[in-house]
Amino acid sequence: MNCKKCQQTNPCTTNNDCACEVYLTSDCVNNVKTEFECLDIATGLSLTETLKAMDEQFCVKFDTITNYFTLINLGTGEEVYKGVNNLGQKEFKTLVKTGNLITITSDANTVIIGLDETALNTYVEANQKLTVVSNAGSSGETLVNTAIVTGDTTNYPIKRIIHSAQNGSGESVVRDLQVNPNDLTLRTKKINSSTLTITSNEDNTEVLINTPTSATIPALYVNNLYVPTEAEFLAGNTKGNGSLAKPFTDTVTAYVAGVPTIAPNTAIQNALDAYVDVANGGTRLTPQKIGQKIIVQNNNGLGYNTPENFSYNGLYLKLEENVNTTTTDWVIDMDNPLYFPVNNSRFIIEIAENKSLDFSQSIGFRNSGNTDNTAPPFQTQRVGGFLGEGTLYTSYNGVDVLNRYIFNGEGNNNDSSLHFEVRCKVRADYQGVYKTKNRMRIDFHNQIQSGVYLGTVNIALKAFHMEGGQIRFYEKGAIGISAETSGRTYGLTFEPIGAGIGNTRFQLNSATVAGNCNYAFAKLNNEAVEFIAYNSPSGDGFSTTLPGNPTPMAGLFQNLGVTPWSVNFKNNVFSYTGVDFTKVDFTQGNGVSSVNSIGNFLIESLVSYPSKAVAKASGLPVNSKFLKRVTVNAVDLIAGVEYKVATSGSPSLGTVGSYFTATGSETGTGTAYLETIEIL
Repeated sequence: MNCKKCQQTNPCTTNNDCACEVYLTSDCVNNVKTEFECLDIATGLSLTETLKAMDEQFCVKFDTITNYFTLINLGTGEEVYKGVNNLGQKEFKTLVKTGNLITITSDANTVIIGLDETALNTYVEANQKLTVVSNAGSSGETLVNTAIVTGDTTNYPIKRIIHSAQNGSGESVVRDLQVNPNDLTLRTKKINSSTLTITSNEDNTEVLINTPTSATIPALYVNNLYVPTEAEFLAGNTKGNGSLAKPFTDTVTAYVAGVPTIAPNTAIQNALDAYVDVANGGTRLTPQKIGQKIIVQNNNGLGYNTPENFSYNGLYLKLEENVNTTTTDWVIDMDNPLYFPVNNSRFIIEIAENKSLDFSQSIGFRNSGNTDNTAPPFQTQRVGGFLGEGTLYTSYNGVDVLNRYIFNGEGNNNDSSLHFEVRCKVRADYQGVYKTKNRMRIDFHNQIQSGVYLGTVNIALKAFHMEGGQIRFYEKGAIGISAETSGRTYGLTFEPIGAGIGNTRFQLNSATVAGNCNYAFAKLNNEAVEFIAYNSPSGDGFSTTLPGNPTPMAGLFQNLGVTPWSVNFKNNVFSYTGVDFTKVDFTQGNGVSSVNSIGNFLIESLVSYPSKAVAKASGLPVNSKFLKRVTVNAVDLIAGVEYKVATSGSPSLGTVGSYFTATGSETGTGTAYLETIEIL
């Protein structure tokens, strides 16, 4: 049947005229009443509406189901889910272990990843090194500071080593902290002593410093900075015992409310008393501790005062601080038989650099030598020695100052033996330095310039007054005379007292003389003085003229005797002064020649002979230079030749010593010298 001829006009009506099959559309089914348990679809819709709603619900459900079955790897690590294969199968990677430290097992529901602790311990022991920072031992200061934990990091700070200045006074035991490429070295000083016993105990844990017993103590120390404590005072220690730990000090006489009462200026005397030790029979002449030094220690510039003299046999007094003795007696009197033996005795005073022994009231030091005149000479000596770089100083300006000298030696005839040996500096502002008689001798060594110094107040004062005896200056010795003002008449005076008692001898050997005076060296009478000077220079200040006489060439030597003073003066350099050769003879009676630089002149004093034949016959060596001096009578003078007046005669040729050129017509009784330099 051709149904095209009978199309439905109403799709919802089943009737048709062409006997064709009639199809009803879903739009024709209304009011669907079925309720959907899993789908969210309303009831009462048409079938078409219901089907559309179901389609929508299925799409949502299928999208949800598809999302449930999608596998993805999270994070950035190694992916376990591999993906979907061609068959739509989901693929996962298999877990595989390597080595023995990790274990992988599984059961029906679980994959178990574990750690093999036994294998791990074996591996750590075999391969890992553990570093531990800790302090050795259980005592002492730790170098490891408190640990600082930051997250997974633990920091162990190490304390620094610092070498800082030590507090308090005294010598540091630490030398320094030396930084080396691989280590730090804290260097220390060794402890040493020439007077104490320093040892270590058996296990080297202690340093032992012990004071020797009193029988062997090498010195008696003085330091008035030490004050015995009240407990020590009550136990009988009132003045120390002379050790380094408890040096002699000013005596403590009482303690009141913890405050000591101190007898001033007793410290040195306490040491001297211990040196004598009267309790055991000692005297100044026979001290019980003879041979031991008394060391007066530096006490920070406070100085020491003492009214006592130092007349003790065998005394060795070392002064490391300023000391002033106010005794009005001799500082040391070796001539007193209660203090020193008459023969063979000695004392020594040593003065430290920049320190001084002052004796403003005392007379000085006396030693007239011993009485031993037996042959051979110099069998015994009585000598006072002065050592060190410090100064022996007196400022005395009292009664009879012109007759006072620091060193006085006048008395015994002891074969010209040494009685004072001076190696320190000496200064006297108002009194003389040295007076000697007979055969006494004083030697000066190693002073710096102006080491022996004479003050300026009294211009009549004489630094050295010699009536016999010897004064000797050696290399580096120095004399300073009136170094601040001019006008002094004599510097060094020589007044010999006659033959048969002892020669007067003064010697400069590369020593220095400086100062202001009209005459550096003055001989006060016509007796002989042996004056020797070699290679000695002078400073400025000596006169260039005689007092009241404008004629130059004066001031170095003065001679109040009649005969010219014969001196041994060679290779010396004296500035700003001159020589009057009517008063001094450098040739020593025509016996020697000499060369000296004096003032602005090179003075060559030659021995003189009337001819070469006489010079040779007199023993002058071949090739020696000499002054040929021929005496010519006035009537024999040759015109045009220059002569020196020998005798004026009558009519006068002129003043003796003056020069003139002859005319050839001279007459009379005068004579003249014709002088030339010759070589034999």
